[in-house]
Amino acid sequence: MNTARKWNGGWQFSKQPLGSELTKVMALADWMPVTLPHDWLIYDTNALYENGEGWYSKTLTLDKIPPERCCSLRFEGVYMDSALYVNGQEAGEWKYGYSTFEFDITPYLQEGDNSIVMRVVHESPNSRWYSGAGIYRSVWLHEYPLSHIAADGIYIAARPADGGNWTVDVDTELRLADTAHRPGENGQNHAAGGEKAAYTLRHTVLDGDGNAVAREESAVLMADGGGTVHAHSRLAVEQPALWDIASPSLYWLKTELLADGTVIQEECERFGFRTVELDSDKGFFLNGRSFKLNGV
Repeated sequence: MNTARKWNGGWQFSKQPLGSELTKVMALADWMPVTLPHDWLIYDTNALYENGEGWYSKTLTLDKIPPERCCSLRFEGVYMDSALYVNGQEAGEWKYGYSTFEFDITPYLQEGDNSIVMRVVHESPNSRWYSGAGIYRSVWLHEYPLSHIAADGIYIAARPADGGNWTVDVDTELRLADTAHRPGENGQNHAAGGEKAAYTLRHTVLDGDGNAVAREESAVLMADGGGTVHAHSRLAVEQPALWDIASPSLYWLKTELLADGTVIQEECERFGFRTVELDSDKGFFLNGRSFKLNGV
C-alpha cells in the first residue's frame, strides 16, 4: 500500500547570494536548524524584497532500499524558483511558487544516509504583494508500489443526468511497471508463469456518512513494457445531496488500484454535486436558483 508521512522537522537552512553552487554551499555554508513551514525573508523587515537564495538540507536514512517500491517528495508550496538535489544529483526543478509539486527520488537513493537539498531562489521583481521566500508549506515523504496512480492523477467531473440523477466521470493517470521479468525477493517472478500482473481500477463514491452510493470496477489495459496509462470510468449516482450555501454536502471518491486481485494503492478525493450558471442578463445561478454575489 501507499504511505504518506509529513516531513517538516529536522531541516537545516543556509542563506546564500544569487548564483551559489551546490558543492560550495555544502562545503562552506553555515547552517541553522529550522522547522517547516519557513520564510527566510521575514527575518529582515527592512529587506522584504531582497534577492538571494535559501538552501534547505535534511538527511533521509534508509536501512535498505524498499524492494518494488518508489519514493517521492511532495512540496505543498515553495517560493519561488526551486531545485531538488538528492545525493548531489538534481532530482527536479519547479519554476512556479504558488503550486504543489512532487518529485520521484527513487533513482537517486542509496542504503544508509541520503542527502536531501532544496535550493530556493528569490529574485525581485516577482510579485505585487509580499510573497515571502522559502519552503512555506508542508513537505511529505510518499512511498508507492512501482505500479501506482500518478501524483494528482485523478480527475473528477460530476454532471447532472435525468430525473435528479448524476454521472461522475473519472479520468485516472497510472504509472504501470512491467513486472513480467522482475524477480522478487525469493528470485521468482511476481506474476504466475512469468506473465504480467493483471491490474484493476476500482472507484467507489461514498456519502458524508461513509456509505457507498456507487461503485465501478474495470480492467486496466497495459502496454508492453509498462509506462503511463490513462483510464476512464463513469459512475451513476442516484439523487445525490447537492452542495449549496446552506447545506454544503460533500462526497468522497475512493480509488483503488489492484494487482492480481490485491489492493496495492488507495487514494481518496473529496468532491460535490452542484450546477453553476452565469447569464449576462439574469446573473448567477447556483443549482438553478438565482444567487446574488455581493462585494465582487
